[in-house]
Amino acid sequence: MPVSSHSQEPKDRPIRYVRGKICGIDFAGSKLALKWYYSTGKIAEDKMTFYVPENVVVVTGKGRIFRDLRKAGVVDLIEGDHIIVKYYDDKKKGNPEAISITVLEHDRPIAF
Repeated sequence: MPVSSHSQEPKDRPIRYVRGKICGIDFAGSKLALKWYYSTGKIAEDKMTFYVPENVVVVTGKGRIFRDLRKAGVVDLIEGDHIIVKYYDDKKKGNPEAISITVLEHDRPIAF
């Protein structure tokens, strides 16, 4: 019986997107918590925690990499940033794995 893991081939893993606000960052554990909102007749909120691998791509809403084109990562994010997370939706226990993170520039000025 096959077991899914973070090392699974990307072509076999469904991809989803979620937009929300960072409500927690665990730098040592490479995790990011995101609060997002949805409507079921009234506004409600939910929270997701993502595993953020070392090689995750972090860009601004205009597709630019942070500060002087150096590689950006989870350490460049702060609580309160509004972001879009592209992630693998493996529907398994544990945290979904982030593929890329886009910081929405209109919510936070980015220094270049």
